[in-house]
Amino acid sequence: MANPIITIENSNILIELPLTTPTGKVRVKRRINNFGYPIATRSTQLQEKDYIEWQISYASKKGTLPFIEFSNGKIGYELSEMLCFAKKLGIIDKEDFKELHDFVNNVKQTIEESEKLTRRPTRKELYGFKRFEEKIPDIH
Repeated sequence: MANPIITIENSNILIELPLTTPTGKVRVKRRINNFGYPIATRSTQLQEKDYIEWQISYASKKGTLPFIEFSNGKIGYELSEMLCFAKKLGIIDKEDFKELHDFVNNVKQTIEESEKLTRRPTRKELYGFKRFEEKIPDIH
């Protein structure tokens, strides 16, 4: 599986996202009825309602930044790498990191903790299958 490649080019952070595996960390999804479904980019033509989803990692056991080691033994990866490049290019500075640190430390509850996915049965059936309704938190 190909991983994103993050580099600096002409004072810009360049990110190459492989879009060939519909079940990978980077995939193209098609929005249908406000929900995204992975599509196979090799056999499906892209449409305006398609978008890229990237499950970005800040750390990994095989990270690319050995000088950033987290308390759980993982090493800096993707998000950490972009932050390092942004500091190197002067896009963010020490004060930005302090503000980010303070913000993260003041978050009392994440969306995942406060808004749970719920599923409830309906009285409807479709071709002999019972239908359920799901409530999924969405920050859009």
